[in-house]
Amino acid sequence: MLKRYKMPITASFTASQSSDCTTFQVTDTTNYSAPETKASMTSRYLYLYNADGTLYKTVDFSYSTYPTDVITITGIDKDYSFKINMEIIRPTPVVGSVYTATRVVALTCYSKVAFFERQNKMVIEPSLLDNTAYLKDSMKIVLDIEAANNAAVDSDVLNAQNAIDRIKFITDNDGL
Repeated sequence: MLKRYKMPITASFTASQSSDCTTFQVTDTTNYSAPETKASMTSRYLYLYNADGTLYKTVDFSYSTYPTDVITITGIDKDYSFKINMEIIRPTPVVGSVYTATRVVALTCYSKVAFFERQNKMVIEPSLLDNTAYLKDSMKIVLDIEAANNAAVDSDVLNAQNAIDRIKFITDNDGL
């Protein structure tokens, strides 16, 4: 007679921003397996935290409402750096299973759009190629997009947001 072992699960997810910048998707990529199937879970939640630690949004990401494991967060009006926690609720936890996952995500779509708009402006106004300040600011945007993404990979939500804020300052004060 074979013994059935309970395989532990590990909560995990991915996040990606839409091309129109106003939404991003979180996909539950947890390795559900018997006896810890989705049907055996009570619920799951997403907690999105701003870089300063304040709660941006709590989302009930229940299995019945989101059977495809993808949820779309709407209303993104600017770039953010979020610390996202996903919590899976199971009435009887299995030893060895991990029911929470945390990830830092840098949303930089608006920054990329601003950079491309600056590049288009240089095509229309070639004299901007001689404008050292304009070129420096354009390079700062590129570097800070990279800095935000690298900080997110390193789980450094504060430095990711600082890079995003520097970009916002440049794009908001383009005429200075």
